[in-house]
Amino acid sequence: ATQTAGIQSQLTTFETTAAQDFEALEVVVNNGFDASTTNINEQFSSLDTDLNDRFSGLLASLTAKLGEQSTAVGDIIDTFQSGVNTQFTTLDTTIMNKFEVSTTNIDARFTELSDLIETQFDGST
Repeated sequence: ATQTAGIQSQLTTFETTAAQDFEALEVVVNNGFDASTTNINEQFSSLDTDLNDRFSGLLASLTAKLGEQSTAVGDIIDTFQSGVNTQFTTLDTTIMNKFEVSTTNIDARFTELSDLIETQFDGST
């Protein structure tokens, strides 16, 4: 009976010590998880901010480049259009001049032909 009471006392002491050790371990583990969770959240927040900054910078850079390219392309199109307009104006002037010369020549030929016909008829009467 004394031996049983001693074993019972040791088991009770062990159970109390084990419960206290598990409680202490639980506190350590919970604190560790809390610290890890906080650290991971801070890391993700930092990464998120860093990525947002990088993408914002990249977007601004691409927008600026596209703006420069758009202006350059617009200038090229304006120059081309101006050149085409000049060519059409020159071509129009050239064609009009040729029509005027042709019309003048045709008028002169009809006048000559008319005079010749009149002379022929005048001479035949």
